[in-house]
Amino acid sequence: MGEDVNALGAKLGIGATTPTTTNKILYGSATGTSAWATPDTAGIVDKTSAQTLTNKTLTSPAVTGLTGSLSSPVITTPQINDTSSDHQYIFGVSELAADRTVTLPLLAGNDEFVFKNFTQTLTLKTLTTPIIASLYQDAGKTKLMTVPDTASDTLVTLAATQALTNKTITPVALINTVISYTPDAAGTSTLDLATGNIHKITMPAGNITIAISNEMVGQCFMIEITQDGTGSRTVTWFSTIKWAGGDAPTLTTTASKRDTFGFRVTGTDTYDGFIVGQNI
Repeated sequence: MGEDVNALGAKLGIGATTPTTTNKILYGSATGTSAWATPDTAGIVDKTSAQTLTNKTLTSPAVTGLTGSLSSPVITTPQINDTSSDHQYIFGVSELAADRTVTLPLLAGNDEFVFKNFTQTLTLKTLTTPIIASLYQDAGKTKLMTVPDTASDTLVTLAATQALTNKTITPVALINTVISYTPDAAGTSTLDLATGNIHKITMPAGNITIAISNEMVGQCFMIEITQDGTGSRTVTWFSTIKWAGGDAPTLTTTASKRDTFGFRVTGTDTYDGFIVGQNI
């Protein structure tokens, strides 16, 4: 105490020379000598020098640049390095009218934040009154479903029974579709009226029975029957046909000849039948 620097240096064997710059300390080296040096050279942590600390535990530290304690720090524009430390995630904020609290969920495992412009798949989410502009079936947006823009409407589903109003159905493909059949001898040829309205039967080497399925009341359809190369084949018609003239027509039995008949569905399993042309 009270001893000047020159006298202290002389006692320690470093001469009567004061440190040439400020912020230097007097320390003893590993060789037993003493010298003036900056704190980082001497391996000492000081108050103002920029130094890197390794293997240190800070208990209740006070950090300059943060508002509040480390338990509730206030950070302005934080930045987080990516894995290679060559780019940063920079967090920006908007001006608030009051403090806002962001509560993180209690996670059972790892999870991710959902971002506005990042493609992500959401699971176990409930959307309350969502506003959806367009729906796409695939990521390439090749199939678009347009949501009705009326104030109150219901989408038509695949399997539900629903009443359609103000709809025009034009079954052009159904009307012009020709369905061909080659039944077995003594077999039954069932004509599916949901697949088309023109049904062409080539007779086998024997007689057959004709049945009808999936008909609609008011539907009109035609049946063409062509004899095989032998001829003389006959058919047993489906039930409850009201033939024009009162009697069922006699089928042309000449080999390779064709008869055409027209029908109209009048009710459940009831039909009007007409001869369109024979021995064609």
